[in-house]
Amino acid sequence: MNVPLDQVIPNARKIAAQASGRVVVICQAGQRASQAADKLAAAGMGDLAVLDDGMNAWMAAGAPVEDTADSADSKKRWALERQVRLVAGGSVATSVLASIWRPKARFVAGGIGAGLVFAAVSNTCMMGSALMKLPYNKGAEADVDKAISCLSG
Repeated sequence: MNVPLDQVIPNARKIAAQASGRVVVICQAGQRASQAADKLAAAGMGDLAVLDDGMNAWMAAGAPVEDTADSADSKKRWALERQVRLVAGGSVATSVLASIWRPKARFVAGGIGAGLVFAAVSNTCMMGSALMKLPYNKGAEADVDKAISCLSG
């Protein structure tokens, strides 16, 4: 069941109370799944596992994937990691170009570079978190109650 992190967090206690059996938490690269698992564990959910390195690693290993997306929009939407690369790279290139006329603009490039280093070291991404909140990246609301009924079965 696909339940986005921003819907897992406020429903963690409800999910933990009704889920039975082992639950494997998965996201694209693993970081959001770890956050979800931490919230679910804190809410009292016991038998949890996180797919290491997420769907990226699963697909790289050649494991089977069934694409059930029925929306043309989901096919057009870029992966969050790709969006971060576009925004970070575009901002760095623009600030370097702008530094020809405004030398202090180079500090924007330095700030983004430092942010990317921090993101790698901490395994978090503030830019990704901000981009995730954009309306473009909001899919249809997940039916949390339906997901819970599947987990309790």
